[in-house]
Amino acid sequence: MNRRDRVLAAQQRAAAEAIGTEAIFHQARVLLLVDTFSGRKRGLTMDRIACLDFVLRHPYLLPDIRETATPLAWPHDLAPEQFEKEAGEVKALRSRYGVWADRYMLVCGGLVARQLLVPSKENWSMLLTTREGRSAAKAMAMEAAWRVTAGRVRVLRTELDMAAPKLDWLIRHAIDAIEKD
Repeated sequence: MNRRDRVLAAQQRAAAEAIGTEAIFHQARVLLLVDTFSGRKRGLTMDRIACLDFVLRHPYLLPDIRETATPLAWPHDLAPEQFEKEAGEVKALRSRYGVWADRYMLVCGGLVARQLLVPSKENWSMLLTTREGRSAAKAMAMEAAWRVTAGRVRVLRTELDMAAPKLDWLIRHAIDAIEKD
């Protein structure tokens, strides 16, 4: 194997490891969302997961997502950090947003395969956490690295517990407001 092939192989291994880490991180975030929003029979659909996860990944959007004149706000200890507000992708939000539930099939499929999520018996497109999933989500929420994310998910449960089409409409209007600024 020549030097070029060894370098290429090392780059491919590093890329595969980064993708794997990203997938695990994404699954963990989705598990927290589904667990927080789930009841015994009521879970989350892929569309709602996609909408809520977008707000979770872009927390600076929350004040612009509103049904009334009063803006929503994160509690002080959960407010977005300056680096989150200044993220380079703020200008490209429209291209990053879309209710692409199919992107979440792999993420949720991994959680179902690990028996952390299960489709609802009444509605197969709605996902619920299993006992193991609730336990994993609870343990994760207690870890310092996930405390802010878990807190933000609880705020989303309180402030944005609505149907996916309405949430999608509010997010699109929030993106419009940010793009106008």
